[in-house]
Amino acid sequence: MFRSRKTTTALLISSLSVSANVNAFSFPSFGDLLGALTGITDLIPDDSWFDFDYGDLDLGYGDIDFGDHSDSAWAAAVEYLGGARPDMNALTRVINDSSSAGNDMINESQSSPTGIFDDAWADVTANIDHSCHRYRMLGFCFSWRPGLIPRFYSYPVGQNRYPDQHVEVTANVPGDGESFFSAASNAPTDIFTGDLLQSGAAEFGRMTNISGGYNSSATKLQTTPNQAEQTDKTNPYLFREVMIMGNPSLMPHPYSMMPGFCTGSTTPYIPYFHSALDHFSWRMLATTETVMLGTYMAEYGGTWNNVGRNFGGSVFPRMGFIEEHDQYRANVIAAFRAISIVNDTRSRYSGLAGFHVYKSVSPTASGSWGGGDDSYYRMEHDHTTFRLRETYPEQASTCSDYTWSLSEVERKSESFRRNNKDGSMALKVYRPYVCCRKRGRYLETVAASPSF
Repeated sequence: MFRSRKTTTALLISSLSVSANVNAFSFPSFGDLLGALTGITDLIPDDSWFDFDYGDLDLGYGDIDFGDHSDSAWAAAVEYLGGARPDMNALTRVINDSSSAGNDMINESQSSPTGIFDDAWADVTANIDHSCHRYRMLGFCFSWRPGLIPRFYSYPVGQNRYPDQHVEVTANVPGDGESFFSAASNAPTDIFTGDLLQSGAAEFGRMTNISGGYNSSATKLQTTPNQAEQTDKTNPYLFREVMIMGNPSLMPHPYSMMPGFCTGSTTPYIPYFHSALDHFSWRMLATTETVMLGTYMAEYGGTWNNVGRNFGGSVFPRMGFIEEHDQYRANVIAAFRAISIVNDTRSRYSGLAGFHVYKSVSPTASGSWGGGDDSYYRMEHDHTTFRLRETYPEQASTCSDYTWSLSEVERKSESFRRNNKDGSMALKVYRPYVCCRKRGRYLETVAASPSF
């Protein structure tokens, strides 16, 4: 039998547990609400569902005081069941206010820059992880020294990744009025790690500014002081500054005594790239990078979305404007682009071919036989062969190629925004090497293939 509307009203009010007390309102559980709504639908015959007169349903909600929750979603729900459309403007305001409160909570402050001692200790602990170093002994190399009595040498051949580059990604370079001797407001590291070099490169960039470069209208749009979000919501791009330098951590690698272990070819604190100096291809326009994008797509089967997985960005064109709203994704894409400029060993995709201002690095390990002696020791370096480890805003203990699931990317993005209102990031680059001690004249190498 179809019960009366008064009975229906009583059931609903009872299920919602609404107290008529002026100062109290008890929010129902999800189960209570679901049970109440199910009970209502059961009371309505199937043939009269669409003819049910909501206007005659009297819940008496006007006599109920919701206290401080009069704009809550529950109040709107009761209004709707009472036959009146909810105040959509009020409901929208509640949703927007809640959203803004959440963003303010996440972006309310900027974490302190990573200090040089914390950075060095994190290098030591992370380098033990196999995902970072991938050490393996492969075989032996042979060489000799001619003379009246020739001498022959044999040394172990090894492979491993080595953290010889330090990367910093920021929304803007240090301002003109910020001191060289104190960390910039958005600095991911202190002055003993990378901030001093950041400030110096920014100042030099201002000194060498050309029309349309450092102070171009397009660049200014995205590089206002401490700007981490788009200044124009209709503009789909974020702009990022990137610096690459030799890893300032001078702590010995835990595996450095293993046979055939390779050390990096960079020099600590030496800058290899800074976007403040790359006026043309990074800051103004993509120059030859647009052609290289087409070449890359043709060579690799139309693939361009090639930064990790679920990041929605490409290495080419290697410039500072990134078509991405999410800060975390934009920073990772910018880091990949700068790393490619400095390290790509493919001549057609080198930084020189892209008209970039940078200092090249050797693809072979320090003190090892190189590609001129045997191509076995010349590793092809591109954005797919490196592993990265984040050191700011959080110190990661493992390395990654960023081939993550969408849920993992979203989780990292949310974590990245917490206490990082300026959207800064610092990373270590683990480059792959195969090496054997260089001594005398090269003869031969007997070793297994690298397994990176």
